[in-house]
Amino acid sequence: NTIFAREVVRMFTQPAELCMVFPDESECKIALAEYGGQVPFGLSCLRKPNPQGPGVYYYMVMHPVFDVREYIQAEELLREEIQPKGGSMVLFNAELFKLRKGGIGGYYPDIFFPKLA
Repeated sequence: NTIFAREVVRMFTQPAELCMVFPDESECKIALAEYGGQVPFGLSCLRKPNPQGPGVYYYMVMHPVFDVREYIQAEELLREEIQPKGGSMVLFNAELFKLRKGGIGGYYPDIFFPKLA
C-alpha cells in the first residue's frame, strides 16, 4: 500500500495543494523519513491535526482503520477544516465496509459506537 500511495501522490501536479493525513504523529515521522526528510506537500495527523494553509484543498487520509476513533476524527477534520474551504478528502485503504449500518449486528454495533451510527 505504501508504494501505491506514493504513486498516487506523484500524480498531483500541484503538491503544495495536498496534505497527507496519518492516524498519529509517529506515522507522520515515518512518512517524512521515507520521503527523505522533505516533502512537497503538507503532513498532518488525525489525533492532533495541524491546520493547513489556505492553499491546501486536497487531503489524503491514510489507513484510518486501527482505532474506531480514527473514523470520527476524519469526519471532524472534514467538517471543521476541509469543507469550509471547499476542499476534498480521500480515505486511502480505510476499510469503509466497517461503517455499515446494522444496529447490533453491524461491524461496529450502534449501541457501543453511537457516533458512528
